This record gives sequence, C-alpha cells and structure tokens, in this order.
Amino acid sequence: MSVSLFTLAVAAPVVWFLAALSLAPIALAAFFIRNPGALTKGQDAAGKGMAVGCAVAALGALSLAISIATAIVTGTSDDPLDTITRIAGYGPLVGLVLAGIGTYIAAQIKRGS
Repeated sequence: MSVSLFTLAVAAPVVWFLAALSLAPIALAAFFIRNPGALTKGQDAAGKGMAVGCAVAALGALSLAISIATAIVTGTSDDPLDTITRIAGYGPLVGLVLAGIGTYIAAQIKRGS
C-alpha cells in the first residue's frame, strides 16, 4: 500500500484541527449559559432564556456538524493514522452522542415517565 507524502502531511493535522474546532462551539455555549447577559442585553428573563436556549441549540448543531466532518475525514483517510489520532477523530462525535443520550435520560427521569 503506497501512501502519498501529501496525505501523510495533511490527514493527521486536519483531524486534530477539526477535533479541536468542534470543542469551540461547546465552550461558547457553556459561556453563554453561565453569562446570559453577554448574549442578551435589556431583555426580561423569559427573553434571555429563549435567546440563550436558541444560541446553545445552534452552537450544538454547529459542533455536531464539525464532529461529523471530523469523523468522515478520519474514516476516509488513506493515511494509516495512529491510534490517538483516530480517537481524536471519533471522540467529539461519540462525546456529543453520549451527552445527547445522557440529556435525554435526565429529562425523562425529571419528567417522571
């Protein structure tokens, strides 16, 4: 199996960059949750809550899209990536799926059904 030098030079850094980039929207969402005034000024409590909730949902969707792109780049790479790079490539997507499942379970427990 021959691997081009271009593939070796590009695949692993792209995976690491996308994996780190997928964490940025989550960090920004956590900041907005802790500091809703940074996103909303001069609104009542309901307006702030709705604005922050919509922003967090949009940032979560952005992080999911970047995580899917990272997993695709990792899975379709011709480069024989090392184990830690493969974990970094699939980790954000797996983490978001597990967080989504945990959130769903917590909501069901709180709702009582």
